[in-house]
Amino acid sequence: MSLVLCRYLIASHTTDYQHPMLFLNTIAVTVLVVAKLPNMHKVRIFGINAGN
Repeated sequence: MSLVLCRYLIASHTTDYQHPMLFLNTIAVTVLVVAKLPNMHKVRIFGINAGN
């Protein structure tokens, strides 16, 4: 998870914190961090990759 956050900070700094790119980076990092939470282990969102 630290790699995700580190890349987020680097990407935000590289784009000089411009509003559209900062917004997209924030959404992407939020999705990635939520997906890595322990409560999300083996949870299938919208049934993606769910076996029959």
